[in-house]
Amino acid sequence: MKVVSYVRVSSDRQAEKELSIPAQLKAIQQFCQDRGWIIVREYIERGKSAKTETAPNFKR
Repeated sequence: MKVVSYVRVSSDRQAEKELSIPAQLKAIQQFCQDRGWIIVREYIERGKSAKTETAPNFKR
């Protein structure tokens, strides 16, 4: 199955913890690998809230 991944952090504090972009990407990549899924595109949002419409990659 071909999939896309979407990761984000809404603040610098989150980015410094276990919720960092690299940690999320690693978890998603492992999840997909375990299921034989192929990530065809990764969308990354840094410092964007999910409650606003200012997250352009989420719209994609």
